[in-house]
Amino acid sequence: MTQILQSRSTTADETMVYFVNKFTGEIRLSPDNRISDPYKLGWNPAEWGMFEAKTAREKDSISARMAEQLWKKKKDMEVSRFMREQETRNMMRNSAKIRQARSPSKLDYDLNQRVLDKIDADEDKFYRLLCEEFDPAKRTSGLEIEWSSASTSYWGRRGEKAQGLNG
Repeated sequence: MTQILQSRSTTADETMVYFVNKFTGEIRLSPDNRISDPYKLGWNPAEWGMFEAKTAREKDSISARMAEQLWKKKKDMEVSRFMREQETRNMMRNSAKIRQARSPSKLDYDLNQRVLDKIDADEDKFYRLLCEEFDPAKRTSGLEIEWSSASTSYWGRRGEKAQGLNG
């Protein structure tokens, strides 16, 4: 359990404190901007370096790097899931082809063809994922207010449901 004994902050409230792993390059945000020692978080101080982002440009840069880091982690998880399921997928494909060859009715043939099409579509999706690169313009991390423009005038918001405390 991390304890912060001082009531005054050693950094300004606008400062974002984050840690970077010296070996892997992984970025983790500090849970509190007063924590500057990774040992207090249960991390090895020899592996983690503490940094501060003070300006909006620095914060946006860190945000983009963290978004890329999370995207790569998600991509790796999807690839490993696909590889784990590959044997089952091959068995399903083979059994669907056998059932398709044996089926006396057109409906059975079409149903097995749908199974084969679904497996092929999953493989195409996997190969597209393998070739895909991180695009910072497609980031979805951001405030909801930043996603679309809205009118601030009374007439522009007229007829909308009241939101928030000020309604």
